[in-house]
Amino acid sequence: MSETQQCSDDVPDGFVRCFPDDRLRPVAECVETDNGWCLRSNTVVTYDGRTRHRETVVPMTGNQFACDDDDSVVECADGLWRFEDDCVEVDGLWYHGTLTFECTSCAYNYLRSNGRVEGTSRYCEDCYDELFHDCNFCGCRMLREDGDTCADCQESGECEVLCYSNREANHLRPRHRGPELLGIELEVEPSGGVGRSGAVDAVRRHLPGDYCVLKEDGSLGPGGFEIVTRPDSMEVHREMFSKLLDSPQRRHIRSWDTGRCGMHVHVNRGWLTNLQLGKMLVFVNSRANQSFVSMIAGRTSSTWARFKDKKISDVTRYDERYVALNIGPKTAEFRIFRGNVVTAGFVKNLEFVRALVEFTAPAGRSIREATDYKAFVRWVCPKAYPTLYDFLAHKGLRPARKKKPDTENGGTK
Repeated sequence: MSETQQCSDDVPDGFVRCFPDDRLRPVAECVETDNGWCLRSNTVVTYDGRTRHRETVVPMTGNQFACDDDDSVVECADGLWRFEDDCVEVDGLWYHGTLTFECTSCAYNYLRSNGRVEGTSRYCEDCYDELFHDCNFCGCRMLREDGDTCADCQESGECEVLCYSNREANHLRPRHRGPELLGIELEVEPSGGVGRSGAVDAVRRHLPGDYCVLKEDGSLGPGGFEIVTRPDSMEVHREMFSKLLDSPQRRHIRSWDTGRCGMHVHVNRGWLTNLQLGKMLVFVNSRANQSFVSMIAGRTSSTWARFKDKKISDVTRYDERYVALNIGPKTAEFRIFRGNVVTAGFVKNLEFVRALVEFTAPAGRSIREATDYKAFVRWVCPKAYPTLYDFLAHKGLRPARKKKPDTENGGTK
């Protein structure tokens, strides 16, 4: 529309009616646009060189503008408009193509931040979890269709971690002759940079197959497994595990600091009377004793080892499994302990179980005394339970043991 066409009887010379309010303004302050005459200060030039009123454009990246009726641009999730050819729609929103990817498996589009990369391919979370899993032995990522163990581990012949339901440990024969038998389940995970292969090798260097088996445990982190021993005496377990825990290979496994690992100690029920086991059940679960038991265990009640109020008569009831002291038909399982691969901590746990068995022995003391942790602390003997005693002394519950003089140095050291 020309200036002459704008001028009419109701428009003075040198003025025009402007978009969008149809107000009269001097021609010198205006510019002719696709929308008609507009105040010059209210106009912008779009990326394709068209002059438009600000109200009829949308902002683009790079301080550019586009017409609001331009079919070649789309509004993105960040509020800016971009060329549709440069963008991808994900869940009803547009994003610049560099922020998205097409899943190699399902071919749907996703944000790159939500993808998983394997080799040169990128997958959505669902497809990745469906297609891949960790090798049961070394923890590397592998295709599920290739089995539970990667090719390298299969070729090595060292795949010793059995499935969780395996009962091979039940057939291992103890060295100790008699009913005073304990069984151990110690959960461990590989130390940083070691992987399951290194952790398994560290264990197997010192703990042979006729003493323990290694099993899967779904509660552990990548590469984690549990060491399940044969039933044997406390002295045999101390001897066997000291070979591992006092060796340089011990640094290849961890347990205490994972936040997931536990140590379970099974007691042969043939060693216990029902009354004795009932006293142990009350002792471990007594509210008056819980702070003490948690201190010994290294952790408080958890999902896997809950404290529950108990009576001596509850010894005949097989409770749910995940309790502090789980009573089964053949063993009583202490589930309270935090996993420990330090010799003193490991032995302290065994000595506590053995000491509690003997402390609650029939006719040894009254039920009230046998379920009192203070009486138990006073009873613990440094000669029979030196590691447990030193732990109690460190916690201020017993006096420290007197060190014997060094006779070879005149008793001066």
